[in-house]
Amino acid sequence: MKLCIGLLLALIAGCNKIRPLEGIRDIHPGQTSLHEALQILAEPKQITQLEGRPDASIFHWEEYSLQVENKLVQAIFRMPTSTEKSFLYWRHAYRHRPSTLLQLDGPDQWQYTIPQEGMAIIYDGKSDEVTKVIKYEAP
Repeated sequence: MKLCIGLLLALIAGCNKIRPLEGIRDIHPGQTSLHEALQILAEPKQITQLEGRPDASIFHWEEYSLQVENKLVQAIFRMPTSTEKSFLYWRHAYRHRPSTLLQLDGPDQWQYTIPQEGMAIIYDGKSDEVTKVIKYEAP
């Protein structure tokens, strides 16, 4: 009986982690058009025009943002799930892939990139948490 309850709780917890990414999994940078993305995600809360790039915009929803250029999704920006907030999660999950770690503007801001996967994360050393997950077209 305890095993059944444990499995049920694990299933419920797992489903809650997937829900914020619902729909976004069907969008693929470099392949999905803006029209297709809007059909999947509905209307964005805000649209930001990128300065100096008239064909590039960022479409914002509550849980994620899409960078669109020439009506094609170029990148997906989202908050990490509870599991993905740990930098060790990323190091372990992609340990067999070439990666780079680059210091950003501040002394505690880092970008960890896995080019073969078309993934990057932003890590904040002060809070010891991943603050953003970026998916882009893999080579």
